[in-house]
Amino acid sequence: MANIIFLNGTSSAGKTTLAKEIQLQCKERYFHMSIDTFCYMLAPKFLEEDLWNSVNIAATAMHRTTVSLCTDGENVIIDNVIDDTFIHWLKECINLFEEFNVTFVYVYCDKEDLVKREEERGDREVGQAMYQLNNMSIIQDYDLQVNTSLKSSKECARYILNNLTNNKNESAFHVLAEKL
Repeated sequence: MANIIFLNGTSSAGKTTLAKEIQLQCKERYFHMSIDTFCYMLAPKFLEEDLWNSVNIAATAMHRTTVSLCTDGENVIIDNVIDDTFIHWLKECINLFEEFNVTFVYVYCDKEDLVKREEERGDREVGQAMYQLNNMSIIQDYDLQVNTSLKSSKECARYILNNLTNNKNESAFHVLAEKL
């Protein structure tokens, strides 16, 4: 059965770096699916003209592509930001991923690091990460949590790989399905 490692957290928390490190450490093949990648598949004019509709379309495409890969036996790492604004994405994922093992991971860092990383990136609107952080309260159930301020990406990846969810009925996604 295919595995999904679902990395959720604010922009600049370290999800992409962590996903790449998981790929390096893991013996199995994992596809890295990022909401950023799917959004940038669209011509910029669509993001400029109708940002939220375009982002929603990209997210659904990413979720459905994940199902397609997993149905073919491939493992996937999802790199996404599901805050209170996008709880409909979580519901969509719970429904689409119910037959797969999902390890739902909250990736976060200290506020000071979050602000610093966002400023250093230069490709995000400053303040976006803090806005997302202030809207991450609705999801309380995760299989794992990693603080990328306290541990290196190598340590976080090792921790995640050593603690993958093996029983879909005991996962945070199963708990969330019953709550939502």
